[in-house]
Amino acid sequence: MRVRAQLAMLAGLLVLSACAASSQAGGPARDRNRITAAEMEAVNARTAMDAVRRLRSSWLRGVGGARPVVYVDNIRMGGLEVLERMAVEDISELRFMSGPDATTRYGTGHMGGAILVSTKR
Repeated sequence: MRVRAQLAMLAGLLVLSACAASSQAGGPARDRNRITAAEMEAVNARTAMDAVRRLRSSWLRGVGGARPVVYVDNIRMGGLEVLERMAVEDISELRFMSGPDATTRYGTGHMGGAILVSTKR
């Protein structure tokens, strides 16, 4: 009986290690709070808004009717309409900050979070 238990445990460890290896084989896991230039290029997005809609649409939902505030290179630019005017060729990455994190960093008025745009310049 003891041999069976050891074999069962060994089989379980093999399954777990195989699952871990297969999840890592595709490369690093996608960060839910970051969109890279490579990701934007892969989905053929033209604007920052296209990229967010296709890759992380949850960023657009906001909280309690509040929408995210958009910052470009750490300068507050306005609401989501800013993303419509930004070509992905000019962007190195997009990041999302939750409402509490954005409020801690930038002050009140960020209940819907913040989308941080880092340009290539």
